[in-house]
Amino acid sequence: MEGRRFACTQCGKCCTGSGEVHVNNSEIAQMARFLRISEKTFVKKFCKAFSPKEGWQRLKSLRNPTNDCVFLENKMCILHSVRPLQCKTYPWWPSLQKEDDWILESKTMCEGIANADAPNVDAADAAHQLQLYRKYLKEREAAPLRRKRHTK
Repeated sequence: MEGRRFACTQCGKCCTGSGEVHVNNSEIAQMARFLRISEKTFVKKFCKAFSPKEGWQRLKSLRNPTNDCVFLENKMCILHSVRPLQCKTYPWWPSLQKEDDWILESKTMCEGIANADAPNVDAADAAHQLQLYRKYLKEREAAPLRRKRHTK
């Protein structure tokens, strides 16, 4: 990560497209409190049918041409202060650690990556964000699969 440049330009591109944002129960609780609604209402209103992992949900996308995250308004996240860890740690994801992937992401998704006007990243902080996200992914992977409900 040494020598890489990044500064969020608040373009909102990372919150659009066909990707999925997974959230765990504690994140749901935090976001629901922020919105002053119950967790049950939050899940019903803002989550897809379910995640295959117990204790996890997937956030909905809007049905618009760019599939914006349900919480994106005017290119800004209305839950920015309590956004999920998956969002907080972008672009410090394992999938973007190779230089080729980092550059491709800068060209196709994030104008703040490798931007000549952006400062060099704090490598220690970036490494910490990467470590947090790896732990988060392991927790999701370790979660048991949901049991299928039997209907008559």
